[in-house]
Amino acid sequence: MKSLDQSQLIFWGTADFAVPILERLFELKKMEIVGVITRPDAPFGRDQRLTPSPVKIAAERLGLKVLTPEKLKEPAFAAEIQRLAPEVALVIAYGRIIPDALLAIPPKGTLNVHPSLLPALRGPSPIAAAILSGDKETGVTLMLLDSEMDHGPLIAQTRRPLTGKETITSLSKILSEAAADLVATALPRYLNNELVPQDQEHARATYCPLLSRESGKIDWTKTAVEIERMSRAYAGWPGIWTEWSDGKNRLRVKLFELEIGARTLAPGAIAADNGRLIIGASEGVVIAPTLQFEGKKPMSPNELTRGFPDFYNGRFE
Repeated sequence: MKSLDQSQLIFWGTADFAVPILERLFELKKMEIVGVITRPDAPFGRDQRLTPSPVKIAAERLGLKVLTPEKLKEPAFAAEIQRLAPEVALVIAYGRIIPDALLAIPPKGTLNVHPSLLPALRGPSPIAAAILSGDKETGVTLMLLDSEMDHGPLIAQTRRPLTGKETITSLSKILSEAAADLVATALPRYLNNELVPQDQEHARATYCPLLSRESGKIDWTKTAVEIERMSRAYAGWPGIWTEWSDGKNRLRVKLFELEIGARTLAPGAIAADNGRLIIGASEGVVIAPTLQFEGKKPMSPNELTRGFPDFYNGRFE
């Protein structure tokens, strides 16, 4: 039963990024999570087995009510949210556009956590974009949602410095934990009218794109610094890849965990250096400790050349 000094909240989320925030909210004595809305179970893995989202798994472990609507515009779903009577809603990595009518149900509004320092890096891939740009810092923003993408008034922000070594995985973890701290501190203050939302400086807005598999294709006319950043920003998915060609054959190749080297080679040219694969860029070279031809297992350059002696007769394009 709701305590008189508790605020009721609905939590929208799907991805791993949202789990630490959900867990932190669950610990807040002044917050009651009356419902968790997440995406329906989806096929996953080679066997395409129906798998619950990370948020659903966490919510069920915490004993919370879980809703997995197929369609957000169904009147029955809106009625269910009305019945739960949330004072506020919080959206984190849910993965679908929420209709304005649902955003407007909580009297204190629907808030969103965005992993950038808005108005910088609006859009669906801000963590990767911060790595790609070589930013010196990034952060997390708590904001009010409106009908435009990442456009609503700001409630609070927290900043985190970047070392230039972060991967998408490590930086996501850092920002997820930062978001949990921010929400735990700022949300109660907002509900107590101690934080007043402030309009963004829209003229300073920058944007990042929706990533696809093609986003990971390496352009060897970029610098070694830019290509190495790609390997950190796109680690896991979409990954980084290129095509090997000897003028007659063309094969797709994935690369992993690139390092920056000191040699000079033409863009896309390949060479061996003490058992390492060196690849030329427009400025500098990158070193690839592991590569994977499509349909094959990852291997070191030494393993590759034992079964593919003509490898160094080609180049990457």
